[in-house]
Amino acid sequence: MFKENGEYKVMSNGLSHWVKVEGRERDTMPIVVIHGGPGGNHYVFERTAGSMIAKERTIIYYEQRGCGRTDKPEDDGDYRIADLVEDFKGLHRLLGWEKVDLLGYSFGAELALEIAYTLPNTVNRLVLSAPSMMQSPLQKLVQISGFVSVGAP
Repeated sequence: MFKENGEYKVMSNGLSHWVKVEGRERDTMPIVVIHGGPGGNHYVFERTAGSMIAKERTIIYYEQRGCGRTDKPEDDGDYRIADLVEDFKGLHRLLGWEKVDLLGYSFGAELALEIAYTLPNTVNRLVLSAPSMMQSPLQKLVQISGFVSVGAP
C-alpha cells in the first residue's frame, strides 16, 4: 500500500489513523516510529531525528488513536494498551512487510515493548528511547503534571 513517500489516512481497528512514509526509495525494512504520550504526536520528531533517519532507512510514522492527526474513539475507555496493539496490528497488515523495526520513545517505548511481546513475529528489532517506566521520580511527576494539564476541562 505504501509504495510512495507521503501522508496517508488508513483505517485500523475502526479508526482513521494518520501515517507518513519517508525514505521509501531506500527500500529498506521499515522502522516504525511510535511517539510518546499518551496524547503525543510526531510533530517534532518528524522534523528533527526522523528526517535524518529517512536519509538511510524507510521510516513510517503513525499517530495513536486520539493523538495528533488520528481520529479519537467515541468511548474514552478505548485507550487500553490492548487497543493500541490492535491498532498497530491493523497497520502492520497494511504495510505489506513481514517484519519491521520499532523505534519507540517515552510512552512509545513502552508500547513498542507491548507490541513486540504480543506480536513477536512482526518485530525485527527494537530501539527504545527513554521508556517512561525508567524515568526518575521527578521526571514521572513532570509527565503526570503534563497529562493532568492536557486532560483538565
